[in-house]
Amino acid sequence: MNFDRWKSQDDYTYAYKIFNRYHTYMNSLYWSYAPAFVNSQIMYSKTKKEYGPLPTTHHLFNLSGSNSERVASNLDDWSRHFKEFDNWTRLNALLSLNSYFEIYLSSVVSLAVESDIGLQFSASKSVDGLTIVKNGNPKRYSFFDISKEITMGEWSKRRKRFKEIFGSAPQELTTYEKDLETIRSIRNRVAHSFGRDIEKSRSRSQTDILEIERISLKRLQKFMSIIRTVARSIDEQLLNNHIGDYEAVFYYHEIKGNLPVNNHVKGFKKELNSLYVKQKSALYCEELIDYYNSL
Repeated sequence: MNFDRWKSQDDYTYAYKIFNRYHTYMNSLYWSYAPAFVNSQIMYSKTKKEYGPLPTTHHLFNLSGSNSERVASNLDDWSRHFKEFDNWTRLNALLSLNSYFEIYLSSVVSLAVESDIGLQFSASKSVDGLTIVKNGNPKRYSFFDISKEITMGEWSKRRKRFKEIFGSAPQELTTYEKDLETIRSIRNRVAHSFGRDIEKSRSRSQTDILEIERISLKRLQKFMSIIRTVARSIDEQLLNNHIGDYEAVFYYHEIKGNLPVNNHVKGFKKELNSLYVKQKSALYCEELIDYYNSL
């Protein structure tokens, strides 16, 4: 395939590739912990059936060392604490999920506006943003302020602003708006009030620990699936309509000074193909460089 500035050879942006890596990483972390929790609870239940007087937690798990005294010695107390921690682990997984999703949103939205700078004047693709990157002041060339409007506040307002900027919004933002708002609300409670109701936690008359937010594994998995679906739909729209092959040309802009003069195209091809699954040809790289030089 030949180089086409407004048509990407790839199926997703590099920003989405990083998001997907975080998504996989978080999934791997949780499932490295899950078997240990299940196994410990099986051991606890088995011990309760087999023993008359229950052994201490320290005896059952052979605990010793300077921190062993921090573990509840009563087995029932320990099991209750661990179940609470299990729930807390899922809540924090959701907090992380929301965080790397919003980092992705900030990255891909600013990337799209940076690429198709005419969006700010309702004149999409009238000016290639690379022209300003190449010839302008890079310190003044940033659109993260615009992206903040998509990563802050209620999702109904975010969807409306997305549509204002890009002319339309993926159907998934409407379909899953209620779920996205639920995720945002839980995230705020976990981040700002230990998973409790924020207003009740601030009450001066509150003297007891409030009940923590509960989230099941099934619900967490549902939210993780929704976030990936929404991210993919946003990526597809912005890549096809406003980003195209911007990332590849921008990458050339960043590294061109470090490429060998006598083998410029081959050197760029090697560097570019180290980033993507779909390998680019020498002709593609040559046409990309020619395009950049014409700006």
